[in-house]
Amino acid sequence: MKPNLNDLKIYSEFAVATIGNDVQIIKEGEQWETLSGLYKEILDVYKPDKPTDVNDPSIEWDGDRWRCQVYNSAYGWGCALRRNPSKIPHLVEDLRFTPNEIIPLTQGTGLVLIAGPTGGGKTTTMASILDYLSQTQSLGQTVTIEEPIEYMHTNPLITQREVGVTVNDFFEGVHEAMRQFPKNVVIGEIRHPDTAEAAVQAGLTGHRVFATLHAENIADVITRMFALLDDQHDQLFPQALQGIICQHLVHGVDGNTYCIYESIKVTQQVRSILTEGTTALPRLNHEMYQQKRKTLSEFAQKLVISGQLLPEEVIRWSKN
Repeated sequence: MKPNLNDLKIYSEFAVATIGNDVQIIKEGEQWETLSGLYKEILDVYKPDKPTDVNDPSIEWDGDRWRCQVYNSAYGWGCALRRNPSKIPHLVEDLRFTPNEIIPLTQGTGLVLIAGPTGGGKTTTMASILDYLSQTQSLGQTVTIEEPIEYMHTNPLITQREVGVTVNDFFEGVHEAMRQFPKNVVIGEIRHPDTAEAAVQAGLTGHRVFATLHAENIADVITRMFALLDDQHDQLFPQALQGIICQHLVHGVDGNTYCIYESIKVTQQVRSILTEGTTALPRLNHEMYQQKRKTLSEFAQKLVISGQLLPEEVIRWSKN
């Protein structure tokens, strides 16, 4: 297949492929024969028993790992695939994060949340942070719980477990991980209250915990976590939290994709704000300013000034 093939949807009679910036419908020829064979292989192994269920495996194909979902639709059973790069991007050289903003959030123990919208690159950033810490000899024993495993780490100190394959669910995986005496626990995504509570508990027991969360900005991260946690864990959450990164991907005028982000280190002053509840969250912007950190809007404005982003994007991010 073509090397710039990024996304695929395959059904029994046709496929929809995203190749570069183009979307192609494939129904015949050598490419269709290849995709049809892949479709049959995936369904043979991963087709759910019930027509209303879905399955979310990761597979090896065309020299790369692909995140896959098998689902039912009006076209019959379909497979949606997204290519994961075989090489973990470098945190600084590829993703262009500033190390002295990000790495201090990972020092010590506690919960580090990496947030953003669907498709915003959260998993990639988390993998890149782990790889960066690994390369600088500052990672240590690590257990990941992922659904599915997207990036394969080569460091033998990292044990990767996949929900539905080697562990039942995130909640169980976190509790089992803590009994393996790791320095780090990595949670693929916080979606449910029990996983949020397990992440807080792990962050309070001397572990460094990394987790992704669906959210639009730092204030939204706090609001969503409070919504997931019960009253007891609401009180514990500020003490467990160590840092937050919230990112979005934007398309520049040159056709490249840029990651804009905001971050905050959870100091005692930030914890005091969090204990006051969601009404105090607007004060976090002042704390970000004190830490010399940009908001999403300020990051977007910087790209506009440098000519990499359209001015209309500033309006969008000024609402976040």
